[in-house]
Amino acid sequence: MPGSRPNKTPVPLFVAILCASLLVQGVDAQDDIAPPPANARELLARYDIGPAQFSQFVDGSPISGGEEEVLAKILLRFSRLGMNNIQRWRKTGVNWSEIAAATHQQQGELFTIRGRARLVTEHTLPPELAQRFESAKYYSVQLAIDGSPHSALVYTPTVPKAWPIGTPVDESAIVDGLLLKLGPPRDGQQPFFFAAGRVGWLPESSVLARAGFDVSFFDGVQETNGKGLLAADREPFYQLLAAIGRVDRAESQRARAPLDVVPLIEQPAAHHGEFYSVRGTARRIVKVAIDDPGVRERLGLDHYYEIDLFVPLGEAKLRFGEAIKADENPVFENTFPVTLIARQLPPGLAEGENLHEQVAADAVFFKLWTYQSAYMARFNRVQPAPILMTHEPRLVLAADEGSGALGAVITALLIGVLVVSLAVYWWYRRGDRAFREQQRQPDFRGL
Repeated sequence: MPGSRPNKTPVPLFVAILCASLLVQGVDAQDDIAPPPANARELLARYDIGPAQFSQFVDGSPISGGEEEVLAKILLRFSRLGMNNIQRWRKTGVNWSEIAAATHQQQGELFTIRGRARLVTEHTLPPELAQRFESAKYYSVQLAIDGSPHSALVYTPTVPKAWPIGTPVDESAIVDGLLLKLGPPRDGQQPFFFAAGRVGWLPESSVLARAGFDVSFFDGVQETNGKGLLAADREPFYQLLAAIGRVDRAESQRARAPLDVVPLIEQPAAHHGEFYSVRGTARRIVKVAIDDPGVRERLGLDHYYEIDLFVPLGEAKLRFGEAIKADENPVFENTFPVTLIARQLPPGLAEGENLHEQVAADAVFFKLWTYQSAYMARFNRVQPAPILMTHEPRLVLAADEGSGALGAVITALLIGVLVVSLAVYWWYRRGDRAFREQQRQPDFRGL
């Protein structure tokens, strides 16, 4: 019935993503036969990007035509490195002057670069290369490296959508880049040339970015709104789940707004990463184990909880579809389903089915997803629901629920007592003043 629990099949949230991951692993099954690579160069050699190809990169010059072909091949295969390998292989906290003095020894190594993005340039591949490497364009990003006089030029297929192309920018960026060579001298320094799978964005204004979350992950999530959970959601999901544990609670409380599900349904792309104050009835809680050893190692996550939460709609009604008659399209009254993901549960709240627990949380919006429900199936539709994440929800006890109304009643009673007391005081003061005035009047009766 409208507004009731949609009878979602009790399947962990990431079954679809795990299935997609298994398909990807199947494509790379031939790699599992060989010994695990020791570094990025060993893995790239399996895709015919070996010493002969790296030797084509010549220091002191821009990317040439022959180098561009190797670069395009590296960008195509960069995702094959895998986030888990990148985590193990990348070098951090390096002395960039020492790297510049021994570039050929470090060529093909992975480095984490933090700095300020200054300019994004779009490059177009020649038609024959575009056809071979499944892409017509790529980008270069000029970076001023934090704490160093050196700069970098990062070649990548993906840059944050919010960054303009061809005009100066000044944005905090992070990159895991593969060192290619030194470019031509500029301002007394030779910039490092890198290839990377993406350039991350850490804007100073973002609570999530200050917790280490690359907000440009939401660029890909925007494309999957209104769909189930896809393989493309996997890394952003886990990265956000890890970051939510590092968010400063006071900052999240200042940034939050009362939850209104309508904008998240109608325009989800405009609200990714926003914080909300959420309160509703938990009907089902499932603990989901994270079996991927790489995710467990690099992000420190081994489980999360999926909570089916029904939030109040107040006087609003949500109607889906163009039909006018209520029985021809789904209508939600009173409550609407939300999926709340939590890293941990508070004392007193446990897993279970058919629950009726009152829960509150400060949560961040991840995406709008869809799943099968018995109610929406009657209209040949899937159930939309916002996914929100929190570190730990709060269990709202019955006493807490009534505390607001009780407090209002007590306040009203106290105000009433105060008003009556003031009125009585005023009345007696008035009578007393009249008596004193009478006593002060001259008595002429004896004259």
